Amino acid sequence: MSADESSILVEEAALVLASAFRPGLDVDHWLGRFDDLAAGCSPDLQGVTGHLFGDLGFTGNRCGYYDARNSWLDAVLERRTGIPITLSIVLMAVGRRVGLDVVGVGMPSHFLALDRGSGTFVDGFDGGTLLDRHGVERLFANLHEGIQLDDAMLAPVGARTIVRRMLNNLVHIAMLERDPDLRVNATKLRSLLPDASTSDRLELAGAYMARGEVLRAADVLDAAAAEAPDHEHDAIVRYASEVRARLN
Repeated sequence: MSADESSILVEEAALVLASAFRPGLDVDHWLGRFDDLAAGCSPDLQGVTGHLFGDLGFTGNRCGYYDARNSWLDAVLERRTGIPITLSIVLMAVGRRVGLDVVGVGMPSHFLALDRGSGTFVDGFDGGTLLDRHGVERLFANLHEGIQLDDAMLAPVGARTIVRRMLNNLVHIAMLERDPDLRVNATKLRSLLPDASTSDRLELAGAYMARGEVLRAADVLDAAAAEAPDHEHDAIVRYASEVRARLN
């Protein structure tokens, strides 16, 4: 994640993320699966979407949206179901292999893909539906009543932003499922991203506290205080002292 963002293959980053939760995952093997998928596509957007979402049946997991497996890219490839962001990654990876310039679009609440060549958006969660700008506006209106869609919400996003959003999803799932291990692992990875903030480290401390690891939480707070801006430093130091007091 610290490399030049333009050099990061989003599918590789997503598989490495999955390997942090699924020990023994063979990243190279699953990268090869994208080559196999691309071999069955004609080199145009409709050919790619038709093969992935038509012939192979990739689709959104509406019945199990908050299943963590929807965020493990290997599981998405194996089960052919996922959430908007992982299905978009599949489309991006396969599209690039056949010569298309498909990028991720981090629209609030619903991730999309965009074929830059044609200006067409793709909703992977809805079976690879192709959308023009008006179609995206209708989709957004259904999700956000009374809020106006602006161009900034449809700006392409890079691999680091996509990985962060995936980790945000996993933290959310962990909170819903009351899974302390998933919460710690996801918040820890997020705190290691190059753009990690003091807030990310405070959330990691909270995750350790929820798992009963008070000393680890205090250590994380100490590290956060050392890197925090001056106006936040003293408050974090006091919080770390309060956390350590719980050990007595």
